[in-house]
Amino acid sequence: EEAIILCPWHDDHHPSLRVSLIERVRKNQAGKLKTVTPGNFYCFACKAGGGWNNLAVKLNLQGWDTKEAANTPSDPFWSLAKQIDALQEAPFIYRKPATDGPWEDPWRGLPVSFMRSVGAESLWDSKDEDYRIYLPVHDINQKLIGHVGARPENSTIPDKRKYINSYLFPKESNWYLLNTIVPTDRAVIVEGPFDTLRFRHQGIPAIGAYGVSDCYPEKVMQLLASGINRVVLCLDGDEAGRVAVPFFTQALQSQGIKVADMDLRAYGTSKIDPGNAPDDVARDLKHFLETF
Repeated sequence: EEAIILCPWHDDHHPSLRVSLIERVRKNQAGKLKTVTPGNFYCFACKAGGGWNNLAVKLNLQGWDTKEAANTPSDPFWSLAKQIDALQEAPFIYRKPATDGPWEDPWRGLPVSFMRSVGAESLWDSKDEDYRIYLPVHDINQKLIGHVGARPENSTIPDKRKYINSYLFPKESNWYLLNTIVPTDRAVIVEGPFDTLRFRHQGIPAIGAYGVSDCYPEKVMQLLASGINRVVLCLDGDEAGRVAVPFFTQALQSQGIKVADMDLRAYGTSKIDPGNAPDDVARDLKHFLETF
């Protein structure tokens, strides 16, 4: 339905601009239904937004005749959407590098023994010519559906490829590590895999949203199916994270899930996130979860 790309309007290192590929109806921040046309875009970080022709000029791509009806062969997004549909209907093929590599040092402070306990592996990435830490991703039925390849410390891999997902990885309908959460009616939602792993290592029932592009109904249904009815949002302290809070809150509360928000900016600057937050955050989260 959409693509998430690097925003050409600001110095973007983490994809934050959402481009719709088909016409669809969604709720805006005020909770009202809005029709989103193909090519419509919006950046969660710098708030740039508009129609395809504006974005096409910025990316040096071809515009399209706005008089033509959307979702027809004359629409440049029509063929792309059809290709995506065909790929999603094909049997899922899970691929990862086959060469195991040395792994003796902690990953961003997380012990190797802990990383291996969540199924992580150190494998050679032939594209970047370096080793990556591969994190397996399962759905709530324990089915392997993909992986996240993370850049290890002291790596030559560039920032723009800090994380890579396996092909057709369905992050829109899954949570990282929801399949391993202990039986509980509450969870802490964070953005990325490392955020999730750091909190888990500190004894907090965290799950990863794979970013803040949206909180899709399929994701909310998975929480309910897992018995979770109370959620603490602990998103990054940057603008994209704070903008996402009302979207997540509305999507969760609409299905009867009780929501609380922990604003990490109270513990530091806007650049703070669960991955680099002081230990006070984990202490306060544990205390809050006991009484939430």
